[in-house]
Amino acid sequence: MRAKLEVLSRQELDNIYQTAIDILEKIGTNIEDDEIIKLLKDNGCRVGDNKIVYIPENVIEKCLKTTPRGKINIAGRDKSKDMVVDGNQKYPYIISHVLMNYYDELNDNYRTITKEDMKRFITISDYLDTI
Repeated sequence: MRAKLEVLSRQELDNIYQTAIDILEKIGTNIEDDEIIKLLKDNGCRVGDNKIVYIPENVIEKCLKTTPRGKINIAGRDKSKDMVVDGNQKYPYIISHVLMNYYDELNDNYRTITKEDMKRFITISDYLDTI
């Protein structure tokens, strides 16, 4: 039998959820990609100055209802490195390389990630067994 650890109460989880809804609806989030902004706008989101997108609760609920549940296969170019995420793994993890901005140590500045950066990251990832 697996032990179940509950760190937050149902009320605390509900408070976090409602706060997230309030932030997305009232404060918004900055989206840099014009194609994603158009998709969100076409689906009921309001777009303000500086690419701030305000996402109403009904859009969030629709997204949550259409999110896959249960077993999800995360497939890569090398089938032997595919991962199944189903909540039963001892140490669930997902490595993400979706970065918007990062600190470029060579040039001592923050900048938006480029296609070349992504190409380098993917090449390195292909050689690492854990990714």
